[in-house]
Amino acid sequence: MDLFLTSYLAGTKKLLKEFLQPLVSKEVVFIPTAANVEEYKEYVDEAISVFQELGFHIKMMDVAAMETSQIEELLKNCSCLYISSGNTFYLLQELKRKGIDKTIVDRVSDGIVYIGESAGAIIASADIEYNQIMDDKTVAEDLKDYSGMNLFNSYILPHYGEFPFAQSSKETLEAYGSSLDLLPLTNSQALIVTADGYKILEERSVR
Repeated sequence: MDLFLTSYLAGTKKLLKEFLQPLVSKEVVFIPTAANVEEYKEYVDEAISVFQELGFHIKMMDVAAMETSQIEELLKNCSCLYISSGNTFYLLQELKRKGIDKTIVDRVSDGIVYIGESAGAIIASADIEYNQIMDDKTVAEDLKDYSGMNLFNSYILPHYGEFPFAQSSKETLEAYGSSLDLLPLTNSQALIVTADGYKILEERSVR
């Protein structure tokens, strides 16, 4: 299992480059769906730029707009999957609506690389309800089951101490820190999971 979970992909570009070094294929399936219900979406363009700078060919896959058969075909043939930031509850709703959450779990078990930014990192946990302080869950009216993909035993808390999420991330830690194994990440940190375990790395800028 190879997971790269981050708050902000553009803030961890050097870490991502090193993480992706062993990949032979320079192709990534890119899921921007979480951003569909957000006003601010520049992080999607930033993520696209990151992959382009790293020499990757991007296959866009908006789960909400595509047929399940098309999605399944893309996932079947991909070796690297990226899921963007945005609203976590809407993202999970659309993945479950198409049954793609289970497909992704199966493909990760098969050995594909999984890259999750913010919402894409949160859904890797067993349950996403803890993120209701940071994200508006009412935009996902059809989502009744908050169980995530359970790719990782702990729970990512993105944007810790970072504007504009400093207060909501702090409140989330206070509300759920005693009951869940929360792992706070700043926008310059990434959690990397491999068969050997996991580690949190920080990208340091040269001044």
